[in-house]
Amino acid sequence: KILIGLTNYQSQHLARQGITRKVEIIPYGPDLDKFTMKEHRTRVDGYQFIHIGNHNLLKDQFTLLKTFCKISAGLPNSKLRIIGYDALNGELRKYTTQLGIDHLVEFTGSVPYNDIPHYLQEADVILHTSVFEGQATVISEAAAAGVLLAGTRVGLLYDLGDKYGIIVEPGDADGLAEKVLSTIEDPRAFLSYIT
Repeated sequence: KILIGLTNYQSQHLARQGITRKVEIIPYGPDLDKFTMKEHRTRVDGYQFIHIGNHNLLKDQFTLLKTFCKISAGLPNSKLRIIGYDALNGELRKYTTQLGIDHLVEFTGSVPYNDIPHYLQEADVILHTSVFEGQATVISEAAAAGVLLAGTRVGLLYDLGDKYGIIVEPGDADGLAEKVLSTIEDPRAFLSYIT
């Protein structure tokens, strides 16, 4: 019998848990009728960052906010939109205030799935800092929409590797911020990731 996995990352975790059955990797793909490549635009007034995921410790949005705090210091007027149900009872909002970035971060709460393509069309960079993912379908949707992928080496980002996105180890807010800033400062590097 064959197990179906979403990513090689997930398959490796199964093997570490002693699962010896063959794993066939079949990732979810984006609906290309909904998630379409946008025309890249050079920003002069700041970048729009996005994070899509319910607020929970597995998604590690505290690292996300630390990362964005460092990015916003180097990219004035940049904004972060966080979409997802708040299962942490406002802790992320409190943390944005502690970091002094509450005026730069918008919390939308949950939104209808059909609205996600619109939000991705407005975004320049997706920040995804989970400590574990089976896949993270939002990564393939963001890639289909021409959004720069930046996050931790888990799920689909692990499988895609550094050629297709800016990737660091889980918890590395400093490294992720530094890589994002250096990529944005180099238009050719930025375009190489999204085209």
